[in-house]
Amino acid sequence: MSNELIDLDLVDEVISRIPDDAWDLIISRFVSELVDMMPSNVLIQLTGDAEGHDRAEAILTSYYEENLNSELIEDCFKILGTEQTLYRLDLLQLDQFTDEIKPNTVQV
Repeated sequence: MSNELIDLDLVDEVISRIPDDAWDLIISRFVSELVDMMPSNVLIQLTGDAEGHDRAEAILTSYYEENLNSELIEDCFKILGTEQTLYRLDLLQLDQFTDEIKPNTVQV
Protein backbone atom coordinates (compact mmCIF):
# COMPACT_ATOMS: atom_id res chain seq x y z
CA MET A 1 0.00 0.00 0.00
CA SER A 2 1.26 3.43 -0.90
CA ASN A 3 2.03 5.90 1.88
CA GLU A 4 1.57 8.96 -0.30
CA LEU A 5 -1.26 11.41 0.19
CA ILE A 6 -4.05 11.10 -2.36
CA ASP A 7 -4.73 14.12 -4.55
CA LEU A 8 -8.52 13.91 -4.83
CA ASP A 9 -8.58 16.64 -7.48
CA LEU A 10 -6.28 14.48 -9.60
CA VAL A 11 -8.52 11.45 -8.98
CA ASP A 12 -11.51 13.48 -10.20
CA GLU A 13 -9.56 14.70 -13.24
CA VAL A 14 -8.53 11.15 -14.16
CA ILE A 15 -12.10 9.89 -13.77
CA SER A 16 -13.47 12.71 -15.93
CA ARG A 17 -11.17 11.61 -18.76
CA ILE A 18 -12.15 7.94 -18.74
CA PRO A 19 -14.57 7.07 -21.56
CA ASP A 20 -17.74 5.38 -20.31
CA ASP A 21 -17.14 2.35 -22.52
CA ALA A 22 -13.68 1.77 -21.00
CA TRP A 23 -14.83 1.02 -17.45
CA ASP A 24 -15.32 -2.73 -18.00
CA LEU A 25 -11.71 -3.08 -19.12
CA ILE A 26 -10.43 -0.89 -16.28
CA ILE A 27 -12.36 -2.83 -13.66
CA SER A 28 -11.20 -6.16 -15.07
CA ARG A 29 -7.53 -5.20 -15.21
CA PHE A 30 -7.30 -3.36 -11.92
CA VAL A 31 -9.36 -5.85 -9.92
CA SER A 32 -7.17 -8.67 -11.20
CA GLU A 33 -4.06 -6.77 -10.20
CA LEU A 34 -5.42 -5.84 -6.77
CA VAL A 35 -6.32 -9.47 -6.06
CA ASP A 36 -2.88 -10.63 -7.19
CA MET A 37 -1.32 -8.20 -4.69
CA MET A 38 -3.75 -9.09 -1.91
CA PRO A 39 -2.18 -10.60 1.22
CA SER A 40 -3.45 -14.11 1.97
CA ASN A 41 -5.09 -13.03 5.25
CA VAL A 42 -7.19 -10.47 3.33
CA LEU A 43 -8.01 -13.05 0.67
CA ILE A 44 -9.17 -15.44 3.39
CA GLN A 45 -11.29 -12.72 5.03
CA LEU A 46 -12.88 -11.89 1.71
CA THR A 47 -13.48 -15.41 0.38
CA GLY A 48 -12.82 -17.86 3.21
CA ASP A 49 -10.13 -19.49 1.05
CA ALA A 50 -6.43 -18.71 0.70
CA GLU A 51 -6.67 -19.82 -2.94
CA GLY A 52 -9.90 -17.93 -3.65
CA HIS A 53 -8.49 -15.59 -6.28
CA ASP A 54 -11.33 -16.13 -8.77
CA ARG A 55 -13.94 -15.62 -6.07
CA ALA A 56 -12.18 -12.47 -4.83
CA GLU A 57 -12.12 -11.09 -8.36
CA ALA A 58 -15.84 -11.81 -8.74
CA ILE A 59 -16.64 -10.11 -5.42
CA LEU A 60 -14.57 -7.01 -6.17
CA THR A 61 -15.80 -6.78 -9.75
CA SER A 62 -19.38 -6.88 -8.55
CA TYR A 63 -18.63 -4.29 -5.86
CA TYR A 64 -16.99 -1.83 -8.25
CA GLU A 65 -19.68 -2.30 -10.90
CA GLU A 66 -22.50 -1.73 -8.41
CA ASN A 67 -20.85 1.19 -6.67
CA LEU A 68 -19.22 4.15 -8.27
CA ASN A 69 -16.61 2.97 -10.74
CA SER A 70 -14.65 5.99 -9.63
CA GLU A 71 -14.08 4.40 -6.23
CA LEU A 72 -11.81 1.89 -7.97
CA ILE A 73 -9.53 4.68 -9.19
CA GLU A 74 -9.28 6.20 -5.72
CA ASP A 75 -8.57 2.77 -4.22
CA CYS A 76 -5.85 2.17 -6.81
CA PHE A 77 -4.27 5.53 -5.99
CA LYS A 78 -4.21 4.40 -2.35
CA ILE A 79 -2.94 0.87 -2.97
CA LEU A 80 -0.77 1.14 -6.07
CA GLY A 81 0.21 4.78 -5.74
CA THR A 82 -0.53 7.65 -8.06
CA GLU A 83 2.31 7.08 -10.50
CA GLN A 84 1.64 3.35 -10.92
CA THR A 85 -2.11 3.88 -11.32
CA LEU A 86 -1.57 6.51 -14.01
CA TYR A 87 1.03 4.35 -15.73
CA ARG A 88 -1.31 1.35 -15.81
CA LEU A 89 -4.17 3.49 -17.14
CA ASP A 90 -1.86 4.81 -19.85
CA LEU A 91 -0.99 1.25 -20.88
CA LEU A 92 -4.69 0.61 -21.54
CA GLN A 93 -4.66 3.30 -24.28
CA LEU A 94 -8.02 4.67 -23.22
CA ASP A 95 -7.87 7.40 -25.85
CA GLN A 96 -8.65 4.73 -28.44
CA PHE A 97 -12.06 4.00 -26.92
CA THR A 98 -13.70 7.17 -28.17
CA ASP A 99 -12.84 10.25 -30.19
CA GLU A 100 -15.20 12.42 -28.20
CA ILE A 101 -13.96 14.65 -25.43
CA LYS A 102 -16.18 14.48 -22.39
CA PRO A 103 -17.97 17.75 -21.53
CA ASN A 104 -16.27 20.00 -18.99
CA THR A 105 -12.82 18.52 -19.54
CA VAL A 106 -9.76 20.16 -20.90
CA GLN A 107 -7.75 18.44 -23.57
CA VAL A 108 -4.04 18.31 -22.75
